[in-house]
Amino acid sequence: MQRNNISCYIIECEEGKYYVGSTADWKVQIRFEAHRDGTGSKWCQQFPAIRIVKLIENLTSVEGFTQENIECKRIMIENNDLQCCRGGDILFPLGSDWWVNRHNVLIEHFGIT
Repeated sequence: MQRNNISCYIIECEEGKYYVGSTADWKVQIRFEAHRDGTGSKWCQQFPAIRIVKLIENLTSVEGFTQENIECKRIMIENNDLQCCRGGDILFPLGSDWWVNRHNVLIEHFGIT
C-alpha cells in the first residue's frame, strides 16, 4: 500500500506569476523557503516567491505530480496567459521557442492563447 504523504503547493510570485510544485508533506515549508531564497526553481529565481496560496495534502507521488499539471494549466486558463505559471510538465523557460508545438496543443486543447 502506497502512503499518501505528498503535498502539491501553489506559490504566488512577483509580477503576477505562479509556481506549482509537489514534495513530501514535511518538506513544504523547506521547499517554499528555497524558492523564496532563490535556491529552488529557476522560475522563482526570475520571479521571487511571495507566499503559498494553495496547499493540497495527503497525495501519493503520482497524484502530486498530476495535481501540479492540473493546477498549472488551471492558472494559465484563468489568467488566459501561458507565461504566468510553471510547474509539472510546464517547465519551458520564459521567452523560449522550443515549446511552440506544445503551445499549439494547449491552445487547441484549452482554448487559451
